[in-house]
Amino acid sequence: MKLELRDLHVERGGQVVLAGLDLTLDSAATLVVAGPSGAGKSTMLAAILGLVGPVRGGMWIDGEAVDATTAAGRAALWPKLGWVPQRPGAALPARWSIAQSVAHPLRLRGVGPAAAAQRADAALRQVGLDETLSARAPHRLSGGQQQRAVIARALVLGAALLLLDEPSSALDPAGTDALAAVLLTLQRDHGMSLLVVSHDVGLARALDAPVMLLARGRAQSHSHGALWWQQEQALWQGLARETI
Repeated sequence: MKLELRDLHVERGGQVVLAGLDLTLDSAATLVVAGPSGAGKSTMLAAILGLVGPVRGGMWIDGEAVDATTAAGRAALWPKLGWVPQRPGAALPARWSIAQSVAHPLRLRGVGPAAAAQRADAALRQVGLDETLSARAPHRLSGGQQQRAVIARALVLGAALLLLDEPSSALDPAGTDALAAVLLTLQRDHGMSLLVVSHDVGLARALDAPVMLLARGRAQSHSHGALWWQQEQALWQGLARETI
């Protein structure tokens, strides 16, 4: 699924947060969006999900304009999106097993209990969660395992685009590498597009993907995951000083 944001302007609380943001994410591609606090990264994700509306500009999916702020727009868009929040445990019902959480969206769509359980199990195994782990409640999993469960829930619904908000913020370097491996495998096997908001240089390198530096509400530069820190260090530090 190809995502485009064109001249996107968003205001929150009377303040301009995004000021003409242009972004293109091709089908089955990855883009890491980095930037200092207050740069507009979370607002960008909220705009894609239709939780905030633009005052100018908009979003295109596979070349067609989409207004995700309307009920019809969300109904058309949301089944194609997988949302992985920074705190994935909050997105999983506390009293359900992981397997139940992953199967539940299928049940809402009329899939029978046996078929839903089978499809949920297959998705969980693809992200590295076996039946022992998937039988547990969310609080009995690590943060990285909770993230994988949320990714499995998006996978089981056939999401074409994953939106990930600081997915490695609670992970050690080994966990970050493992997460990157899962994401790249899913992209290879299912053709998913990945839009990753992250401050983590290690994750950008592990994904080996283009990096867009967002600041002052618009894209400041583009580079590559293996090189971006060296290329953008001075600009990053200058922008970070502006937020102090």
